[in-house]
Amino acid sequence: MLENDMLENNILEKSLLESGLSDKSPLENNRVVVLGGGDVRSCELDVAVKLGLQVSYIGDTTHLDHLKGHRQVTFYDVDMTETDRCIDALKNGPEDMEIDAVISFTENGLLTASAMAKKLRANANTLFPVVHTKDKTRMRALLQQNPILALPFKHCVTVEDALDFLQKNGASILKPMYGAGSIGVCKVTREQDVKNYFNDYEFDTVLIEKFVEGEEYSIESLTYEGKHLVCAITQKMTTGVPHFVELGHILPATLEKKIETKIRETVELFLNLVQQQDGPAHTEVKVDDGKVYIIESQTRVGGDQITTLFELASGINLFEETYKLLLDDEYQLPTVELSRMTQIRYIETEPGVLEQVRGIDAAAEHAGIFQVKINKEPGTLMQSMKGSPDRLGYVLATGGDQQDVSLSIQSAMKHIEPVVSPAI
Repeated sequence: MLENDMLENNILEKSLLESGLSDKSPLENNRVVVLGGGDVRSCELDVAVKLGLQVSYIGDTTHLDHLKGHRQVTFYDVDMTETDRCIDALKNGPEDMEIDAVISFTENGLLTASAMAKKLRANANTLFPVVHTKDKTRMRALLQQNPILALPFKHCVTVEDALDFLQKNGASILKPMYGAGSIGVCKVTREQDVKNYFNDYEFDTVLIEKFVEGEEYSIESLTYEGKHLVCAITQKMTTGVPHFVELGHILPATLEKKIETKIRETVELFLNLVQQQDGPAHTEVKVDDGKVYIIESQTRVGGDQITTLFELASGINLFEETYKLLLDDEYQLPTVELSRMTQIRYIETEPGVLEQVRGIDAAAEHAGIFQVKINKEPGTLMQSMKGSPDRLGYVLATGGDQQDVSLSIQSAMKHIEPVVSPAI
């Protein structure tokens, strides 16, 4: 096992102590279906239990041993992408079938959650925004309705489709119609780039869109009854060309006031166009020469520990807010004050077989370090960086000043030494 096992055992306790969740919840005994998995701490379920909710959970049960047998949680081993099977499982389960809300915090469950809620007459985000953000081609087509949001794109079935677009528009981005974690995202500038992409990936269809220069940002928002609140703007650091894998986040981003205002206005315009009604959204944008471009969006909270960054900065838990806005008839959008600075950096390593990671405890002892996490086990074959799953782990820090936070992370990262042997 790796050096950070003791840290990992303390993560849940530390998160709940600092979350600010109330001891008494007006939502107690509301029944929710959660389609989940993916987050190594499964914060969404921990928060639901803390709020007193009765949870029917469908999804990956990895990292959920601490909740198995809990009186508030019932687990269902069903494919979360199959709506009717999920509903049938609930009907055959031990619980009362009266469901108050259906929620997914993971990509694969978003469509199912909205479809289930409609059939069960439960609260959830509506299907239109889910469909028109999850399907990137539909999203681009919808954005063509507004010149401010429009960007040249094409739905490609063949190499020739993509080559035709590249010839007319120059540097472009190829990506799967459905996807996450930067997997399958690639900048192309030459004919050979396009041919290599179609050889390397086996997507049935892909989207090609004009490449946008500029700085990258992600935006966390909450929407209640069609009213939007932009909660935070996060600056992204990526590997750059060709795959743009995220290597770090800074929350809040340091921005000129006019650029911050432009980002907020553009995101609200986008959320109106996709008819976002009730729930969180994670929207990615680029800013080039003062113009804000929508890159993509999902109707869920941000991944990559952005929820933790936001909670440390604001004291607001986005999982808790999501449950409340779907269940509390008297819900009001929160007032957000970002009083602390937060950052995360992802740990890279050379390709090969991971033997061990040295220096985790030493890194965690630095002032300002909130969490050090290694996501790979010894023996894992590490690949070159083409998507978020290829990252080794991360260091997360917080403080009163972004410069101090950056220095804390840099100092901590110097201790971390992945030991990798050549793959046989």
